[in-house]
Amino acid sequence: MGLLDKFLGFVNGDGTETPKGNSPAPTTFTLQENTSKPLEVEDVETFLTELYQYYANDIYRIESKMIDPEACTDVQVKLLKVVVRQKEEALKKIKALLSEVIKEKSVLTELERKSSYTFYEQLKSDTMEKLRLKVFKIFAKMKSINVASELDEIILNKINKLRADWKISPDIDIPDVADVRIIDVTDEMEAYSFGDMKKEFKVSGKEIKLSDEISDKIDLLEISIDFDSLPDYLWIQTSIIERWQIDLLQRTAVFPNTYESTVSGISYDVISKIELENYIKGFLRILFSRGRYLLFSIILPNADIKNATSNFISVSKRKVTVNNIAAFMLYERNQIPDENYLVKYLDRFSIPDKLVFKQVSELRSEFLPQYIDY
Repeated sequence: MGLLDKFLGFVNGDGTETPKGNSPAPTTFTLQENTSKPLEVEDVETFLTELYQYYANDIYRIESKMIDPEACTDVQVKLLKVVVRQKEEALKKIKALLSEVIKEKSVLTELERKSSYTFYEQLKSDTMEKLRLKVFKIFAKMKSINVASELDEIILNKINKLRADWKISPDIDIPDVADVRIIDVTDEMEAYSFGDMKKEFKVSGKEIKLSDEISDKIDLLEISIDFDSLPDYLWIQTSIIERWQIDLLQRTAVFPNTYESTVSGISYDVISKIELENYIKGFLRILFSRGRYLLFSIILPNADIKNATSNFISVSKRKVTVNNIAAFMLYERNQIPDENYLVKYLDRFSIPDKLVFKQVSELRSEFLPQYIDY
C-alpha cells in the first residue's frame, strides 16, 4: 500500500467522523447500485449528484484534517493539498456533466405535452433512443474525470449497465485513459500517474496555484493534430523554458527535462496516440504551476529515425533516453524530416482555444530576428 492509499484511508476512515469546529458536517449518503432494475435517465442524474456529493464530502474531510496540526505531518499536508486540488478540478467537471444531463433531459417535459396523440408511443421511443445515447456519451466521460481510485470499478460497472440496458452500440467508445492522479509525495518529489505511466516531478519552491481561468482554458483546450496520420506510438517531450532561453528557439527545440526527479538531461515519453490529449493537458496543469513558458516536442518515429539515432539514444517500453545530447541536437537540426517533428510553444498567460502543433522549421522561423530595411 502506497503513501497515498494509506493516508486517504487515514483521512476518510469509515466516513462517520465528525469534523472539528462549528461548521456543519456535510450531507452523508451511500452510492446505491441496483443491478436488476433497468436504469433510466433520472438514475444517471441521481448517480452524478451522488458522485458530486462524494467528492465534496471528501474535500471537506481532507481540509478538516489539514488544519489539525496533530493529525498531519508537513509531508502529509503537502500531499493532501495536491489531492484537494485534483478533487476540486474533478468536482467542477462532474458539475458540468450533471448540467449537461439535466439540459438534455428537458426534452422529456416537452414530450409529455404530446401524450394525447395516437402516435405518442412512437414519438417517445424515438426521443428516448436519442436521449439515452446523448446521456450515455456524457456519463461515459466520468471514467476519465474520476480521480478517486475507489470509484473506478463502480463507475465502469454503471457505464456497462447503461450500455446493456439501453442497447448502446459497442462502437460507441468510452474513455480508457484516466485523468492525471497524484500517487505519492516526499520532501523532494511528487509522483503522478498518466494512465498506466508514472512520472516523478521535483518539488518546486516557486510553484503557484493556477487560476480558475487558466484551469478552465486547459480543460476546454482543443488539440489540433491529425490523429489519423499518427503512428500508434509517438515520442513526446516537454520543457519548461526560461525567458532567456526563448531566443534559442530560432535554432533548436531541444531543452532538458529540468522538472523530472528521475532524469538528468533529455528524454522523451513513449505514449499511444489515444493518450496524447490527456497527457498534454495533465502536463499543462502540473508544469504551468512551475513555469510560464512550455515547449512540447513530438517525434513521429519511423524505421529511418530509429536507425539514424540508434547510436545516441536508448529506447525502452515507455521512455526514450538521449545518451549523447550533442549528437542528438545535430540530428535534430539537420536531419529529422519536418513531417516527423511537431512542436508547440506556449505561454501560461496566453493559452489559445486550440493548440495547433507546427513543424519545427515553422517554429524556428517565428523566432528569427526580423530585419527592416530603411
